[in-house]
Amino acid sequence: MKMIAQIRHLVLVLVLAGFATPGAFAEDAAPQRTKAGIIQEIDLAQSSLIVSGMQYDVAFDAKVEIRGSYGAFSMLATGMQIQFTYLVHSESRRTIIEIKQIPDNFTIEQV
Repeated sequence: MKMIAQIRHLVLVLVLAGFATPGAFAEDAAPQRTKAGIIQEIDLAQSSLIVSGMQYDVAFDAKVEIRGSYGAFSMLATGMQIQFTYLVHSESRRTIIEIKQIPDNFTIEQV
């Protein structure tokens, strides 16, 4: 227990001294990116999507918005245009954390 308190103190000192940012100590400090694309495949069992030819995992707590309202991963459909935010863990591992359906009367280029 004392060791944990010492580590927390060290982190606080580094942050206050300007040598680190609070986010640098996050468990997963992967960069975020936002893109738009068309859902080509959905794998509910693996919680993953293929969007415009790229495979993405979908976080269990990903925020999903369909037609401007709260939605769920299971409500997504192939062919749907979406804007999504994801974390880049590596070149081959990306995790979507937010999905918004693009309205039918818009094209991806208009987003």
